[in-house]
Amino acid sequence: MGKMKKMLLQLFAAKPVRAAAAAQNKFLSYTGLIAFVTLMKNNFAGKSKVIPTTLPASGWSGTDILSNTISAPDVTVDTIVEILVADTASTVQKEAWKEAGIVSGSTGAGKITLQAFGTAPETDIPVTLIMRRD
Repeated sequence: MGKMKKMLLQLFAAKPVRAAAAAQNKFLSYTGLIAFVTLMKNNFAGKSKVIPTTLPASGWSGTDILSNTISAPDVTVDTIVEILVADTASTVQKEAWKEAGIVSGSTGAGKITLQAFGTAPETDIPVTLIMRRD
């Protein structure tokens, strides 16, 4: 029997309300509810979110240190984000990513700003954002 099914059975197990009212049953046991909520929190609330997007060539600015800001609707200042070149990127796009020399980034309300020391890419680069929730 799967973990989720066991939790649901425990959640809806009939338990006596009080000794004086032993004939009555409550449908949700407190123990079952706590176990179910804990299971949901541990197994579902902390999953990372994967978002495909594009790092636009037109977004680069700066001379010594290049920067580019991309939109990321669910991102906040405290969000931990990993950025990877998408596996669908062409060889030219992967080379442009490498030549850009991206070294750091920061998050803000609905945005991610990347900084680089290399050459500004002349092509859009498909990237994958992984928003960590663990």
